[in-house]
Amino acid sequence: MESVVTLEKWLRRGSQRAAVLQALRKPMPASELCIAARRINSHLQLRDLWLVLPQLKERGLVVCLTPRQANGKMYALTSTGRRLV
Repeated sequence: MESVVTLEKWLRRGSQRAAVLQALRKPMPASELCIAARRINSHLQLRDLWLVLPQLKERGLVVCLTPRQANGKMYALTSTGRRLV
């Protein structure tokens, strides 16, 4: 697990990653998350979200609540993700 300082630096380097974390205040599906994050960063597209979410999950900032579901997967912040936001 990476330190909080390292994760914070990593987030600051990516405006799309930061926008996704800021938009994920409550559990929501990826389509709603994309719309909410687009209000923060207008350059974010759904395909970018599909690249950013695995990065956030790998670092332990986001968790998928419904991994077996094919469509409409719900994502939520972990405790580390909440601290960074």
